[in-house]
Amino acid sequence: MEYFTGVSYGEIGNQVVLFSNGSQNYYPYIPSSTPSNSSWINSGTNILNVTVPAPPLVSANFTWERVETSNLGLDFGFLNNRLTGSADIFIRKTLGMLAAGSELPTILGAAAPLQNPLICLTTRPTS
Repeated sequence: MEYFTGVSYGEIGNQVVLFSNGSQNYYPYIPSSTPSNSSWINSGTNILNVTVPAPPLVSANFTWERVETSNLGLDFGFLNNRLTGSADIFIRKTLGMLAAGSELPTILGAAAPLQNPLICLTTRPTS
């Protein structure tokens, strides 16, 4: 009987942060606003005014999500390798997953900033 084992581990930052409309936010730690035309016309000039909403809040402890990936594998053979097989298990753990923070008072007029409270664990066996 022959067998081989393998173990691997890696960690990388997860930089895919999405806006509520599904497009990617490349700089989520920088509060920004997008100017747009207002919904009312200035009666003196008959022109739509440009408005800029207040930027969203950013949490003081905002960090990148981190993704840890581990793999444990086993290859084996019997009868002079006439009967072989392999098995692997992959574990992916997302640390500091972004989620909406605690609800803020309505008088503030802004949504809760993203925070890093969550951990997501994914396992996938293969054979």
